[in-house]
Amino acid sequence: MREIPLLLLSALAVAVAGLKIYNDDDGQKIRHILGNEIEDFEKYFMEPMEDIMETEEEQYEEAKKVDNGEIKDDGDQIPDPPSHEQVAKMSRYLVHYSDWLAMATISTRGSLAGTPFASIFSFSDGPRGKSSGIPYFYMTGLDMSAHDLKKNPKASVTISLAQGNYCKEHQLDPEDPRCAHVILAGEVVKVLTNSTEEEFARKALFTRHPVMPDWPRDHGWYFGKLNISSIILLDFFGGAIDVKVEEYFNTQP
Repeated sequence: MREIPLLLLSALAVAVAGLKIYNDDDGQKIRHILGNEIEDFEKYFMEPMEDIMETEEEQYEEAKKVDNGEIKDDGDQIPDPPSHEQVAKMSRYLVHYSDWLAMATISTRGSLAGTPFASIFSFSDGPRGKSSGIPYFYMTGLDMSAHDLKKNPKASVTISLAQGNYCKEHQLDPEDPRCAHVILAGEVVKVLTNSTEEEFARKALFTRHPVMPDWPRDHGWYFGKLNISSIILLDFFGGAIDVKVEEYFNTQP
């Protein structure tokens, strides 16, 4: 069995320390380090444990393949972005060559309920050079945004050229339209378990984010994706452009 790194043990210790048990009129609850109240302890930590352990063992095996070079992230070099006239290609470029994004949901949390709520997610649309155009996520039901998505799966994500070095190198402020950013909107859904798409999502995420398989094993991780219904791109002066979803998927970054 793969040796558990000291860093992982430390992270698990912090996670346990971050759980606070308290009582109120609704009975025992737990507040998790990710910020959510967990009303049903057994639902999140007891009943699915066998499934979680089996899934995590598979993920450790996948991580070994990454470590051993059996799964590679093809192409480490990031090319310059395309011309601003190529709106579909620019949109695909931003999605493929970025590793994280900001996701906006409608909050269900306390006094924030009903308020737009933005959070950061690591994502991947495929190993480098194998772009699908679909943002995939490694998610847990413990996350604040996951709580929002359970009630309302609609979300929008923003990805900016400012997340890399291009804008700084060309002295472009993140708000400069030439420092392109794309907004993808749709619904966040779970990828079908044991499907070909799940295997692609696993490879896409674990090659781009090799630390993911070492995340706490009791969090019930699963693969999610954004089903894109609309795309807006701002990459030059003159205002934002609506990019046709069909055109987006018919091009490559």
